[in-house]
Amino acid sequence: MLTSLKKTLGIGICLLGIGAAADTEIRNFKSELSRLPEGKKSEDVFYKTAPALKLDSGEAGKQKSNNVAHGFYIFGEQARALRGKKIRFEAQIQRREGKAPLRGSFRISGNGNKNMTSKNAFLLSPAENKKWEKVSADFAIPELDGIENINFLLSMYPRGVEEDCWLVDDPVISMIEDNPVAEKWQKNIGIAAFDSAGTPLVLAGNGVKAKVVVGLKANAVARFAAKEIVDHIQAATGEVLEITTDDTGNGPAIHVGNTKLTRSYGIDPEQMAPENWVIARVGSAVMISGGEKPDAAESEILSRANIPLGTLSAAYEFLERVAGVRWYWPGKLGTVVPRQKTIRIGHLYETGTPSYNTRMFFYDTSSDPSISNREMRLWFRRIRSGGSVGDPIANHTFMDWPERFGKNHPEYFALLSDGSRKNYRNAHGVHLCLSHPGVVAQAVRDAVAWFKANPSAKFYAIMPGDSNNLYYCRCERCQKSASPEKDSSGVHSNAVWSFVNQVAAEVAKEVPGKRIKCASYADYQARPDFPILSNVAVTLCYPTTPHSRIYNRKHYLRHVKEWHSSGAAELYLWDYWDKPRYSRGVYGAPSFFPREIKEWLTLDGGVIKGRVIELSGIDSNGKKVDAWGDWLYDVQNVYVVNRLMWNRNEDVEKILNEFYPAFYGPAAEPVRQFYTEMERAWSCSPASDKPAEWDWEACWKKTYPPEFVDKMMGLLRSAVAVSQGKEPYHSRALKTLEGFLPFEANSRMFRGQKAPAPQTIRVPSVSAPPVADGNPDEEVWKKAARIADFVDSYNSYEQKARTEMRFLHDKNNLYVSVKAEWPPERKEILFADNAHPRDALLWNYEGVELFFAGGDSERYQFILSPDSKMADFHWLEKDPKTPGIQWNSPQTRAATKRIANGWTGEIAIPLADLKFKNPAGNGTFRVNFFRNHYPKEGNQVRWEQSCWMPTFGSFHDVGKYGIMHLE
Repeated sequence: MLTSLKKTLGIGICLLGIGAAADTEIRNFKSELSRLPEGKKSEDVFYKTAPALKLDSGEAGKQKSNNVAHGFYIFGEQARALRGKKIRFEAQIQRREGKAPLRGSFRISGNGNKNMTSKNAFLLSPAENKKWEKVSADFAIPELDGIENINFLLSMYPRGVEEDCWLVDDPVISMIEDNPVAEKWQKNIGIAAFDSAGTPLVLAGNGVKAKVVVGLKANAVARFAAKEIVDHIQAATGEVLEITTDDTGNGPAIHVGNTKLTRSYGIDPEQMAPENWVIARVGSAVMISGGEKPDAAESEILSRANIPLGTLSAAYEFLERVAGVRWYWPGKLGTVVPRQKTIRIGHLYETGTPSYNTRMFFYDTSSDPSISNREMRLWFRRIRSGGSVGDPIANHTFMDWPERFGKNHPEYFALLSDGSRKNYRNAHGVHLCLSHPGVVAQAVRDAVAWFKANPSAKFYAIMPGDSNNLYYCRCERCQKSASPEKDSSGVHSNAVWSFVNQVAAEVAKEVPGKRIKCASYADYQARPDFPILSNVAVTLCYPTTPHSRIYNRKHYLRHVKEWHSSGAAELYLWDYWDKPRYSRGVYGAPSFFPREIKEWLTLDGGVIKGRVIELSGIDSNGKKVDAWGDWLYDVQNVYVVNRLMWNRNEDVEKILNEFYPAFYGPAAEPVRQFYTEMERAWSCSPASDKPAEWDWEACWKKTYPPEFVDKMMGLLRSAVAVSQGKEPYHSRALKTLEGFLPFEANSRMFRGQKAPAPQTIRVPSVSAPPVADGNPDEEVWKKAARIADFVDSYNSYEQKARTEMRFLHDKNNLYVSVKAEWPPERKEILFADNAHPRDALLWNYEGVELFFAGGDSERYQFILSPDSKMADFHWLEKDPKTPGIQWNSPQTRAATKRIANGWTGEIAIPLADLKFKNPAGNGTFRVNFFRNHYPKEGNQVRWEQSCWMPTFGSFHDVGKYGIMHLE
């Protein structure tokens, strides 16, 4: 087999050895093989007689040279005598090891120039490993003066660390006698496509059925692409095209992947750049091919794997451009295939390469029972989700370290504020002592072992667990590397990125060319004070929306600019599309911004190499689904962003103008108005140079007020009505309406809502206080101030747990009793069973929280949980969280007791510890009290929270607190 490797195909002086010709031997190189050095000879494997030429990259697992080559030369007068002649190189070749292809190229040198002519490289590829195959290549020697030598160079470029080895035997260069009938210039796609343009080519319809041709040994990608073409053309015309292998007959044909025809035009998926694609008509044939992973299995095609699937992408380009197919939604209902009598083409020659090498989504599995995961995965492939460089996106790591090292090396793990080591994994992941030399050494060993076990992998993640600021190590070394003088986005940047650099430096010594990846996230989002090493890939995490806000754009550009100058090898972006509806109070709030997407992608100026977009893993009720919740909210945005990540020059207006009539038919106009007005409402925020506030009021009062929501839902109901009896448009309109019913329901939940006026608790004084033993049954509690009837923090969501608190004081201490209950049908509750008894982060478990504030935002927080576990914190406005967590009230006493379907507790807080820079008044505090209840429902835990005074947001919103007065 012989295939041109030139990326730009044109008429050149290289000839394919096609047809019969009389050959005159010029030079037989067989005798010269015995004089080769030992490392280049094969004495035990040869074609007929020993030895054969051996091109070997070296032992597997070791660093390889960039090129292994050998040339066959004709010098001086013998070379000059060949001017104007045609010559042929022939040899027997055999692949022994590895996957690196063997290339051949003719070169002409002279007059001090290494190459008087540009080299023309060919791929020499045998049908099977460890079998001899004869190959040949023809070349026309130009009429040039000063020729000193002509040579045919065999070369290979080893891949990775595996061994690559080729054998070559019986090499001969001959002169071809002139036989113009047998000769053929190398084919040129552009000219062939131009010559074909005048006559339409019918591929299907009116009795015409083009053959769909794949190679004799077609890979899974080509076969999958061929079936996609057949299925969609059948849906368009009713004709069922036959899939054949390397057909050379007459009649229309669609060649997919690597076939004899594509190779004759120099197209080979293994040699094309990953994800580059071409579709072209040449005569009565269409060629569809692209750079891809040749050994990809169908299971990988229908997965989230970032592997190049160039031929499949080319097939989708063909179906979109030639048959008008669109995949607006996952599943059959979301596919548009225009019915047509025939599919015909004139001129066709299109090529492309993706604008981003990574186009990923998080929470991209189906949560809709009507859409299977296979349909969802197939849809993402059809709209070109994927990539070509593996997985460069960083995420939290070290998940298996507690099992591996938790018992024998507790010092590897973060020292917490309660004095314990976090040698366990929880919902926030794993957190280490990043300054410990043993942690660095082990992280290096793990990375090196990973790369050696996965030689084709390019990236390895090194990243702390989530909520790093809460769990950051309190040891002396780690505290010295923290930067409390910086804002919350950089307080631990130096510490985390120093650790990443240390690991990357050692990994570079062991496995050069590999990348360590980490995300700029949370408390280490800001660039550190030192350069990042050049083998580190950084994922920028950017959660701010809407993108149209001036502040957000400026902040994003500044962030990208800072990291672009950091020295990092590559930058990728994690974009959070889930934020607008991820919090209580804004559940069920959609956000549409298809036009905004193109502007946003333009801002990074090509600096960002790839993107991952996090979709919502919770639904409109706040339930965690770990899949794409309320997918209809995002599907238009996802479709548009995929089109733009594939080709950033796409016209968004053209996409949208195509979408509405093609997808909704008679319902197009009301649906267009719905989406357009929703986009306008979301994107048209004030031109403020401050961060946007996004809470229940901004959402349901300002952005989507009741009258607006009613109008929008009216448009969708109108779309259903006007499409009645017209399929598939009616089903699509009805599905759209059903998908947005949660939008309407959540809007109605907050209509008329406003925060109640602050209430006051007057706490009586007693001379004989209760004993804080967890059992509040003393007679004195009957005199206490009492609060109950806790409500959801938005005074909206249903509460099934019940909470009661009572309050007393004796001038020295404040005494609080708690009675916390839940329905008897709730059999499993999440308790802090494994938490340290003092200062664990108890808000993640069953318990109550007590807040006491002064005249400003300074506040004290106490948490009481079964079984007698207590935490206390002191928060100062604008301070990072670490000092607040480290504060303690050493004389506070607390105890709890379990009861049927609940628990009771008592806590005694020294009033002397509640000191404020700006007190609210003598014996007066601003206060609020909360209940965290975590019932287990199936395999998930749901957070049911309630409070005394609804805050309509964070527990820390002091402005919504009530008043406590000590009598």
